[in-house]
Formats: sequence, structure tokens, C-alpha cells
Amino acid sequence: MTSSLVTLREKGSWVLSDGVLEVTVDPLRGADIRSIRYLPRAVEMLWSPEGMPNPVAGAGLPSGSAAFYDDYRGGIQELFPNAGPDCVVEGAPLVFHGESCRIPWVVDAQEDADGAFLRCRAALRRYPFIAERRISLREGAIVVIESTVTNASPHDLPVHWGFHPVFSEALTEEPAVLLGDFSGLVADPSPFGRVQSWDVGTAVPTEERHGATALLLEPGDRGSADLGYAAAHDGWYVVASESAGLAVGVTWPVDIFPRLWVWQECRDPAGYPWWGRHHIVGVEPHTAAPSRALTEDVAAGQALMIGPGESQRAEFRIQIADLAERAIDDFVRSTADSSGSRKKEIA
Repeated sequence: MTSSLVTLREKGSWVLSDGVLEVTVDPLRGADIRSIRYLPRAVEMLWSPEGMPNPVAGAGLPSGSAAFYDDYRGGIQELFPNAGPDCVVEGAPLVFHGESCRIPWVVDAQEDADGAFLRCRAALRRYPFIAERRISLREGAIVVIESTVTNASPHDLPVHWGFHPVFSEALTEEPAVLLGDFSGLVADPSPFGRVQSWDVGTAVPTEERHGATALLLEPGDRGSADLGYAAAHDGWYVVASESAGLAVGVTWPVDIFPRLWVWQECRDPAGYPWWGRHHIVGVEPHTAAPSRALTEDVAAGQALMIGPGESQRAEFRIQIADLAERAIDDFVRSTADSSGSRKKEIA
């Protein structure tokens, strides 16, 4: 059993630590995980713009993607109930990347037989859903995020749900690779970056490495930006940099999130919002693809439908590996096995 501690910092962020990982959660904006620090190497695993202040709590829900990017601080958030552009569903104006990651949540510290954890709760303002999240640590440098969304209305309602982690340059140092059980990676059907490594709407080449499908990630100085979508056959992936000696494994329920979005922002020379300053790699399980408004998911028959009073539960696990202590082949196999064993437990 992992012995973990929870502390509340002066600016309102909660910190969960077990001496191996230190996880920072921001209740002011979506109960986002703003930081995962791997303490044995004193390294930050998630991307964030250094030195940026917290957004203002309760600042409202202005429309458009710019309103999201203005307050975006990286890390991990869940996109719900609409991952794509603004749209209107049943009279409800749903904002880009969803209301869930923009509003304040109630976060408090709890403890059970497994140790300390954070309990996070929010009621959406514009769509009748209750969101809940339990964030805890497990032995082996593992973060466990148990999320539940509940339809509080008497209506069947469509949603798009996405898990949105972005990784730091400490993890994506060249040459870095994405490994997983996925196929059919295709670049976004619309132009994405001013300079793109992947041609619009075309298949993106992958190869086989370490017993998995492999995508070689672009170096941070490439001067490009890309977004692509793949079919996930099993709910796991590994991002690894053997030169940095670090890897992260992510698992999730593939029956709910069958699509994988891959986003690379490699100091593309375009202007707002990145201005060519950042190297960001996001690998995101989603309920549907490509990136489009929830209304378009409904028309395409790809929206996740949740009935009156019904809940959907998803567990995401993030594990950090020090490749100086563990072979990458072994870590890839154990991540894949973990995903498979969790499916058997649920069944």
C-alpha cells in the first residue's frame, strides 16, 4: 500500500505526494492536474507555460477557442461534454473543449484503507451533468484518476468526452516515440499548423518497435504543428525517450474511448496562441474523431449517449518509468498487460 499525503497550498492548489510522485490539482479550473513531478529525478512530466498565474475563479464561459487558450495552463484536463467547436445542443450553448475543464470544482482531501486521495466534484452549469473524480497514488509511480459523469436530467443526452494530457520536453526529448495498440493514424482533414509535417487528411506512417505500433515524435525545434486521429484497439500507450531515460504509460477503458488524438506543437511559426515558443505533445483518448462539434458527432452517429439518471465511469492510470532502472520492452509489456487485466476486472 502506498503511503500518501495531501497538502493545501496558499494559492488554493492541492498537492498529493507519496515521496515518488508529487501531483498538483487546481480546483479553480476543472480540477485539472497541473503537475506530475517524478521526485527521484526531480523532473516535471507534464507541459505547462512556466510562470503563468492561475486563471480567475468563476470567470464565466465565454465562447470560442480563444477563451479556452487564454487561460490554458497545460497539464491534464477532461474535455466534457463537447470537445470540438462551440455548438448548441437542446438549447444549451456548449463551449469549445467543454465546460467541465473551465469551471471551479469542489476539491477536498479524504483517506481510506488505500491512503489519502482527492475527491473532486462539480455540477455543470449549461448541461445537466454531475462530474466526480477521485485522484490517488499507487505503488510503482502510478496516478489513478477515477472519473464519473452522471446525467441528472430525464433526457437521453449526447456527449463527447476526452482525456487531455500534454507532456513536457523532459519526456519528449529527441528521439521520442509513441508506442501502443492503434492503427489508421490520419492527419486532420483541415489545415492545422502554418507548417505541417503531416499532409492534410493523409495517412501518417508508423512502424513496429518494442512489440507495438510506433510513431516517431517530432523534435521540439521542428517548426511545425500537427493533429491526427487513430483507432485504439486496446486502451494503452507509452510515450518514451530513451535519451532522457524516461517513459510514461497511460491506460483507459477503450470501450468508452475508442479514438486516439495525437497533437504535436513543435514551435510552429504561426502566431496566436503559441507564437512559436512551445513544444507540446498531447496523446488523448476520446469518444470520437475527428475534432468537431458535438452536433456533428451526433449527425455522424459517434456521440456517446447517456440516459436519464445514468452514469458513465472511466478509470485512467498514468505510470512513470525510469528507463535507467527498467527496460523499455518490459515497461511496454506491463502497460499493455495492465490494460488487459483491468478489462477482465471490469467484465
